[in-house]
Amino acid sequence: MATTDSQLLPLVYSGLVSQKVKKSGEERDARASAMKERHKLNDYLRIHTFLVGERVSLADITMFATLIPAFQSGFDASEREKLACLTRWFNTILHQPQVAQVVGTISMK
Repeated sequence: MATTDSQLLPLVYSGLVSQKVKKSGEERDARASAMKERHKLNDYLRIHTFLVGERVSLADITMFATLIPAFQSGFDASEREKLACLTRWFNTILHQPQVAQVVGTISMK
C-alpha cells in the first residue's frame, strides 16, 4: 500500500490534472513519469495474473482502487489498448464478486 500511496497515486492524479490545464514542462514531466510507471506495471502483468501470488491480494485491491480514476477519466480507448495487460488485470479485479459488490459498475472514457 505504501508504494501506491507514495509513488503511483501522485502520478495518477498529476496525469489527470495535467490533462485539464495548459501543459507546462513540469506537467509534461509528470505525465511522462506516470506513463512510465503504468508501462512498468503493464510489463509485470504480462506474465502475472495478480500482483502477488496466484490469487487476489490486498496489493491488487489497493492498486485497483488507486487506478479507478485513471480508468474512469484518464485512459481513452487507445491508451487502454497500449496498456492491454494492465487493462486485463483491472477488469479481472473489477469482476471479482467481492469487488463488484462494493464498487459496482465503472464506466470508462
